[in-house]
Amino acid sequence: MTKIHEKLLLYTTTVAHSRRLHVVLLCAVLFVAADIVYAFVGYKTVRAQYSSANRSLHFLRSDLTRMNDELHDRMEQLGLLEEREGFFRLKYGLADIDEGVRDFSTGGKPTMESFVQERLGSKDHITSDKLLLEAESFLQRVRFTDSMFVKLQGHIDREIMYYNEIPSVWPVRRNRITSPYGRRTHPVTGRRSFHDGIDIAGSIGDSIIAPADGIVTYVGRMDGYGKTIEIRHRNSGYYTRYAHLSGFNTQRGNIVRRGDLIGFVGNTGTSTGPHLHYEVRRGERWGATQNPWRYLPRKDVVYD
Repeated sequence: MTKIHEKLLLYTTTVAHSRRLHVVLLCAVLFVAADIVYAFVGYKTVRAQYSSANRSLHFLRSDLTRMNDELHDRMEQLGLLEEREGFFRLKYGLADIDEGVRDFSTGGKPTMESFVQERLGSKDHITSDKLLLEAESFLQRVRFTDSMFVKLQGHIDREIMYYNEIPSVWPVRRNRITSPYGRRTHPVTGRRSFHDGIDIAGSIGDSIIAPADGIVTYVGRMDGYGKTIEIRHRNSGYYTRYAHLSGFNTQRGNIVRRGDLIGFVGNTGTSTGPHLHYEVRRGERWGATQNPWRYLPRKDVVYD
């Protein structure tokens, strides 16, 4: 009887241990399954985030590439503008700008051909920092070039104003010179004297135009000259005088442009017949006389 109890007790103990082992194994399996499920869900989440980040990175790289291409195009355009600026500086005799002054980058201004490779790298290695750095350098060059063009435009404007105030066209329609500049026998007194201008043939009432831009400084009668007009061409430093007129078409203080009608040919003052006495003086109103013929077109000039 005792042996039977011992066997029964041993069996009961074994069964109890076996059940506990099954429970432990089941719990372990459940934990492992839960970890697998959690890891799988986490993997799916990370993969989705990676895909989203990869798409964003692709779009960002596309934007950087596009901006790089646009910046490259702008650099080429700026290079052309700088070449044009150099042409105008050469044309108008201005000193050129040293390349070091134009260079706003840390490593020197790149050539157009090597800009992408040397400064930004290949398109596979474009970074926003590099692009921003070069964009800032480009903008500084643009501002500098723009300021140079403003100064250059001011110089060109002054040059244009200067040339517009040089008396370089005939003041009357006819181009027949009846008495040249220099020493001559005066047609009225018969004495040898210096002729301060040239006499141009004309008929009473023929139009007289301003040969250059300027301001009218005198309209009235002068001894020997008769009815006279004087124009000051301030920027070029010339004065012009028109004498023996029959009438005026301007008044003192008027600003005139080349080609404006200012008066009419006459025979007033010390004169032997209708003509225009035309003088060009340098500096002051009564400054050194110039030979007006030097400033006039040579085509079909006739001397009496």
